[in-house]
Amino acid sequence: MEDWEKNLRDKVKSYSIPLQEKDYTLRQALLLKVDISTANLQGADLRKASIPGANFSGKDLSGINLFQASMLGANLRKANLQNSNLEGANFKGAYLKGRNLSISDLSSANLSGANLKNADLTKATLQNANLKNADLTEAKLKKVDFSEADLTGADLSGAELNQADFSKATLKGAKFQNADLRGAIFSGVDLREVDLSGANLRKIDFSGKDLRKTNFSETDLRKTNLRNCDLRETNFFKADLRGAFLNDSNLEEAYLSSAFLQGTVLERANLQKAVLRYVVNLTGEQIQSARIDKLTKVPSYLEVLWTSEETFECKDRD
Repeated sequence: MEDWEKNLRDKVKSYSIPLQEKDYTLRQALLLKVDISTANLQGADLRKASIPGANFSGKDLSGINLFQASMLGANLRKANLQNSNLEGANFKGAYLKGRNLSISDLSSANLSGANLKNADLTKATLQNANLKNADLTEAKLKKVDFSEADLTGADLSGAELNQADFSKATLKGAKFQNADLRGAIFSGVDLREVDLSGANLRKIDFSGKDLRKTNFSETDLRKTNLRNCDLRETNFFKADLRGAFLNDSNLEEAYLSSAFLQGTVLERANLQKAVLRYVVNLTGEQIQSARIDKLTKVPSYLEVLWTSEETFECKDRD
């Protein structure tokens, strides 16, 4: 008999509480304020339990059911939460740094302000979860379902986000600096002013999106689909746009200084007032296929000759 069960039985006896044998459970222990920190909690059923301030440091909680449980202030350092049901659980402000939460169900969980730095959430479900201002830096988030989650102000810098699904998620003020987002899905997402600097976004489909003032500086956008996007005032400083598709997009006042543009498709793109100084491998043919004005700043190795107010010729400078 484990210590928690012995303590529960002693408390039940001292208070003359009429319990049947089947009622001597961990959930009952919690109701009677019995310490369960030493219990074997693998696969335990703690649905809707209130465990504020619980000490689960170093515990194996794999397979535990914490559906709609309250874990405010719980100590989960070095705890293993792999393959657990954490749907609707309240982990607000929890310290989950480096924890194993892979394959866990965290749907509708409250993880606002939680420290999930370096945590392993591979293939976890975070659908409709509250991750406002959460720290997910350098976390393993491959194939995570973030659909309809609130990631306002969350920091996902350096995270592994291959094939993550952000469909209809809220990403206002989120940071993805140097994150690996290859194969990620952004269907129905507002990415305006999101920081994607240094991220790997190779071959992502952003077609038709409003990406005004998004930070793509030093981002890998090779062969990325940016067709028909609103890219006004977007920052592409030193971005790798080789083979990317920018046709029919609005890049008015976009900043493309020092970007790599070899093979970038610019047909019918609006480059009025855009900054193209120091771009690498841009050709006159590419500029000729786009729309520019006299305020467009082209690289020094190209020369624009205006033949009328709206028509021009672009060629290599002698």
